[in-house]
Amino acid sequence: MKLVHKTIKKIEEDIENYKFNTSIAQMMILVNNGLPRDIELQREWRLVFARILNPFAPHLAEELWERMHKNSVTSVALQTWPEFDPAMTIDDRVTI
Repeated sequence: MKLVHKTIKKIEEDIENYKFNTSIAQMMILVNNGLPRDIELQREWRLVFARILNPFAPHLAEELWERMHKNSVTSVALQTWPEFDPAMTIDDRVTI
């Protein structure tokens, strides 16, 4: 989940600086890294991903949101932006 928090932080910074291409690259890194093993964390990962994808691919994000919330009438566009935990964005170890 560290990568999820790093991704949220990076995308926030990239949107403010109009660096949309690096936001897409960061989302690709997140997707390529895969889902967490824990089922509850997988659900949280998917919900966060749909919300951060929304500014870049709103139709796809809406479809993903609808599939995760079958009985709900809410839209991903009405959801708040996910917040990152600053402690989760710091690497404990660095390989040199």
